[in-house]
Amino acid sequence: MEPEPGAPIRDCWAVAFGDAHTSSDRLLAAGYDNGDVKLLDLTAGKIRWETNVANGVCGLEFDRKDIEMNKLVVTTLESRYRLYDMRTEHPVGGFSFLSQEAHQSTVWAVRHLPQNRAVFMTCGGIGSLELWRYSYPSQRKIREKDGHEKGVLSMKLLGDMLYAGDRKGEIKLWKVGPGDDQHQCKGTLSGHKGAIWMLQYDEETGRLYSCCDDKKVICWDVSQLRQTKVFDGHKDKVCCVATDGGFVASGGSDRVLRLWSLSAGGCLGLIEGCEERVYGLALRGDLLLSGEAEHNGIGTARLWRLNGSRTSGVRVAT
Repeated sequence: MEPEPGAPIRDCWAVAFGDAHTSSDRLLAAGYDNGDVKLLDLTAGKIRWETNVANGVCGLEFDRKDIEMNKLVVTTLESRYRLYDMRTEHPVGGFSFLSQEAHQSTVWAVRHLPQNRAVFMTCGGIGSLELWRYSYPSQRKIREKDGHEKGVLSMKLLGDMLYAGDRKGEIKLWKVGPGDDQHQCKGTLSGHKGAIWMLQYDEETGRLYSCCDDKKVICWDVSQLRQTKVFDGHKDKVCCVATDGGFVASGGSDRVLRLWSLSAGGCLGLIEGCEERVYGLALRGDLLLSGEAEHNGIGTARLWRLNGSRTSGVRVAT
């Protein structure tokens, strides 16, 4: 597809595939230096929809390209991005969108989290990263007075702090949200000795968990810059931590998984069936998923089922 004869030719700065949920559905979103955004139907060979965001388009991405198009994020030169609800198209107004200021600089790129398409990160021209979560409204569309439906949107910054652990065992707290103190260090958490492998923030409790070469997992109250719990029991470095509903799981180089109680602070159970160092964990209800380093050229993920009381009898799910 090319511009019509005599039409001005613009530089195309960004492209993204989407709506590829059947063998016959294929869309391409394209962003241009003058702010044009065009949605191209590759099957029909025509422009399905177009708009202008008033600034050069640096990046764009569908939240997922292999489903019926849902949301599209467009980033621009002038410290701003737009998020479009692509499920409801008004015959006059087109797709509803919200416009969000970000980074205080050019927003060069956007990437969605594969495991949760409501979460995405934007990249700023001053070297900053901002993590966002789309909050689905109670209803995604409303009916206007003219009888046509229009999309409804909602958005928030996923916290206004960035937590970064270093090889010395310190954790820095950086302000990334809007304000005069943006990108300033707001404090340091000290208590580990050695390289920090992973940080896990629990939104429900407002607690930060860290694991380290020193064989410990620490729970932090980041608002008070202090430790609230120290989980000590691993025989080697702890490489990963996961939380859910007041429980904490940890794993690492000793190839043992430990389940801890946040309220009591003690170890509730052990899993000793891992063959290699454990690098990743996910905890949800009575299921625990672990990821191991390669063994004989094969990396292993294991799904474990925990008993109802979470106090004993931890076993491998079949």
